[in-house]
Amino acid sequence: MGRKILHLRRPDARRLAWILGTTLALGVYVGWRSWSATALSGADGISVAVIAPASEAAVDPIEIPDVPETPPGPPTELFGAWTDAFHGTRTFRFHADGTGVMTLELDTLGRLIYGRRLEFDLAWTWSDGGLDLKMIGGRPEEKTRSAAAVFGDKFRYMILEAGPNQLKIKAADDGTEYVLDRVAEIETASAAKQALQ
Repeated sequence: MGRKILHLRRPDARRLAWILGTTLALGVYVGWRSWSATALSGADGISVAVIAPASEAAVDPIEIPDVPETPPGPPTELFGAWTDAFHGTRTFRFHADGTGVMTLELDTLGRLIYGRRLEFDLAWTWSDGGLDLKMIGGRPEEKTRSAAAVFGDKFRYMILEAGPNQLKIKAADDGTEYVLDRVAEIETASAAKQALQ
């Protein structure tokens, strides 16, 4: 006994092709309608405006997302000279270009180790409400390098308050708070002498 082979007649093959083609076209159409309805409705949080002829109703405006604010820079009161009592007299001079100078007129113990005066050149940056200081040199060179090796050459201070006459800062490493007073001009004989040179 032999096997029976099913042969489709030509009209049946055409009918099958038509059914498959129509099904595929219908699937594409339904998918496109579903996608376009979702895309135009703003389901992902974005509204899309469609331009319509003047005879049609007005369209909702396009929503513009909020632009994140640029973090604020240092308070302008920071720039200038500030002094406090720190192992003698400490004076900071902050310039708007990110440079500055810290001068220490040392107390008795400090003078025995480092001499009467140390002057550190520094670079500063502002981030997250704080002031990052880096000592980049100083005078006398050997003494300032020695002091930086012992006490560190990088410091971070949080600005607690910056007013026209007073600056309150807090050391990030140990939480010590310092109150510095505005100095109109450094009034020491050595500073005046250096300015003339």
